[in-house]
Amino acid sequence: MTCTKPTSQDRQTNVRQTLMARGVLGALLVVVSPLVACTSTPSDTEATTGKAESRLIQAPTLSMPFPSGESHLCTQGNGGGTSHNASTTQHALDFDTPNSGPAGPVVSSVAGVVARVQTGCALGNTSCGGGFGNHVRLDHGGSYFTVYCHLSSVSVAVGQKLGRGQLVGYEGNTGNSFGDHVHTSLHRGNASAASMAPTVPYNMRARDVTAGGVFSAMSSGSFICGLTTGHVYQSDNTCASVHDSLATARPLTNNIPYSGEFCHEGDIDYFAFSGNVGAFSASVTSSPESISDCACAILDAAGVELPPGGPEGYVRNDGFNGSEGCACSLASASGATRYLKLYAAMPGQYILNKTLPAGGPPPPTGGCSVKTVVSPSGGTYTGTTSGTSTESGSCGGGGGEAVYEYTPSTSGLVTASTCGSSADTVLFVREGMCSGGTELACNDDTCGLGSEVSFMATAGTTYFIVVDNFDTVPGSHTLTITPPP
Repeated sequence: MTCTKPTSQDRQTNVRQTLMARGVLGALLVVVSPLVACTSTPSDTEATTGKAESRLIQAPTLSMPFPSGESHLCTQGNGGGTSHNASTTQHALDFDTPNSGPAGPVVSSVAGVVARVQTGCALGNTSCGGGFGNHVRLDHGGSYFTVYCHLSSVSVAVGQKLGRGQLVGYEGNTGNSFGDHVHTSLHRGNASAASMAPTVPYNMRARDVTAGGVFSAMSSGSFICGLTTGHVYQSDNTCASVHDSLATARPLTNNIPYSGEFCHEGDIDYFAFSGNVGAFSASVTSSPESISDCACAILDAAGVELPPGGPEGYVRNDGFNGSEGCACSLASASGATRYLKLYAAMPGQYILNKTLPAGGPPPPTGGCSVKTVVSPSGGTYTGTTSGTSTESGSCGGGGGEAVYEYTPSTSGLVTASTCGSSADTVLFVREGMCSGGTELACNDDTCGLGSEVSFMATAGTTYFIVVDNFDTVPGSHTLTITPPP
């Protein structure tokens, strides 16, 4: 890398040329002393995006620091020779704002907590705020923070919690700046320290208006910037709908901590788990890596919260970790589908720690809890009577059973037969309900160890054909269902 430090005369010449080229537009010159011009181009290979599973908070995907729908010219990008060539500015982006008229709003690029505020910088005081002028730093967890610089006024205070797209202040021309604009970047380090930590690469959601593009997460190094050659980009800081419903719940498949974002207070994320029995736990702990407070609940397959305690030992703790986090657990998950619901008591990045049940699948229950739905046109089906016995017919049946749910499309006589099966079967039919429904027919040993029944069926009515064991020895069977002619 070759770096040179421009002279004072060089800087003054740059300023004059910029102002002439810009006219009424804001001249975007951010000079952080000492100003160093470097010929290398920064790499964006470190940038990460989205809600990725990780043991640490990931670099968040930013939005442009303007209300949704606004469009702004990018005048200086990553490694810009005017002033984006020090470690504290290398990956920054400068967006133009008008030099005249009311100052426009500047909004948060991602949810976070205000960590440091600089105010009191008057126009012309180029060293104020370390050259950044009036500015705000937002902490996003994992030592990541964003900055919003050269503001005319600040609208937030240290400790304030902001969602994505909330007001930070108003654009301006304070600090080492020579025209209204917003300087923004992502940093990693101590957000509240007096000195500014180095910038890091990042992705920013925007639309390249000049190129006729669509909204996408663009790497900070891909923005085309320049006073006369730069592109205009449009802002969109709305919260993305990712896992905000039962239908879009994210499956929990391992015990690796999950990193996510609560875009605003009241934001909700859903997660799904099922298949194994045993203990389940999930928690979000506010820490240097996870700054968002939350509440949680565990829901059944219909989306209804489980009763406290209950058969699965459900415990909910919204005051976890000194009321800074939340935790939900099951002492003994049943293996049925369950949903974990997380909702934000404050916006920000979070880490979900989880332990999934490890007891294996639940044992087969047999009987009416496990049914095979068969075609309205009938057919031949094979199965086993190895399930737990819960049902028996009027003519017998003391072992395990297999249940077939049948709904004919036409009315008439239906025949069901296990003739030829190796198991000693009892065959019976119930109408309407599997357990407790009206028995229509029952037979044992019509054809050797096999059985056969016939019954009058009504189109659209559901019948349960039960193949039961005569004794407790399980066996395989073949069931043939002949529909109405």
